[in-house]
Parts: sequence; C-alpha cells; structure tokens
Amino acid sequence: MVQISINNEVEQLKEQIKLLERKLLFVQQNCQHIIVESSHSSVKRCIKCFYQQDAKRTS
Repeated sequence: MVQISINNEVEQLKEQIKLLERKLLFVQQNCQHIIVESSHSSVKRCIKCFYQQDAKRTS
C-alpha cells in the first residue's frame, strides 16, 4: 500500500518537473535579454511578462 502511494507521488512529481521544464524553456526562448542583463529589475520584469503571457495562454 505504501509502495503505491510512493509511486503516485513520483508520477505527480514527474509531471510537475515536465511542466516546470516547459515553463523554463518558454522563459529561455522569450526572455533572452535577461541572461545578458541580469540586473534585479530586469529579472522581475521578465518574470512578470512571462506570467502575464502564461496567464493569457492558459485562460
């Protein structure tokens, strides 16, 4: 019984990792300026623009 719940958790974590990898790829593709110019404010701007676009896509 314990084994089953562990397997379920592992599957859920794998799904979460896939989702995060997709989001990371999206950020890398859409916010390349951040990597070059990694000052604090540009990072915040980029994260904000990412979440706004992400919200538009998912809604």
